[in-house]
Amino acid sequence: MSRNAAKLKFLSAMEIELEELLSNYVVGDGQISTLKINLDYHDDSKSTTTVELFIRKRAKKDKLEKCKIELQFEKVIEVGISEDFGSSYYSDITLVKQENGSYYFSLDPYGNTGQPHADDNLVITAKSLYIHIEGKKAASDIKS
Repeated sequence: MSRNAAKLKFLSAMEIELEELLSNYVVGDGQISTLKINLDYHDDSKSTTTVELFIRKRAKKDKLEKCKIELQFEKVIEVGISEDFGSSYYSDITLVKQENGSYYFSLDPYGNTGQPHADDNLVITAKSLYIHIEGKKAASDIKS
């Protein structure tokens, strides 16, 4: 799915930066809505992966509000998945910008250290990441 198509789907969404997501939202203990993989073996710059998650936003007075986010990975470098579809719920994630500038994401991290590990599962590594929060007013593009 192209970034423009994703924007059409999330018409009232806003793109935010990775630091804002990790600071203002509880991304652990969420639920996977969809995982879409589009790999182009002839032109890896066209490879994309989109993950939609139900997470919680930190609201006023220590309250949490359920919300939906879309993580759109572009120029995908690697996808590693071993999934039995036993549950759509997850407890921990790893989502970091690596020293080489790529983004590393795992919905099933080994050891729950918050850092990439060779034994992580449901892994996506990509050169670009766009984070869309459903229900926010549209804003100008912010690339993470």
